[in-house]
Amino acid sequence: RHGKGLMIYANGDIYDGNWINDLKHGYGIIEYKNGNKFYGYWSNGLKEGQGYYYYSETGKIYLGEWHEDIPRTGIFTDVKN
Repeated sequence: RHGKGLMIYANGDIYDGNWINDLKHGYGIIEYKNGNKFYGYWSNGLKEGQGYYYYSETGKIYLGEWHEDIPRTGIFTDVKN
């Protein structure tokens, strides 16, 4: 995979975004089967840089910086239905 594309995984996750050398890289959106969603930037297959993550089970959103797939500096907020 290289360039922009849509991947529908066997487990039900869906990724729509950029790839380089078979890894998520650049801007992309992933919607997980469990309802969680991530909108943001990737580097070598990991969340990296600015991103927005919605946690469906708790109804919380994290908006901020990611480094090597881990949220670093940002804010958590509750989402009303």
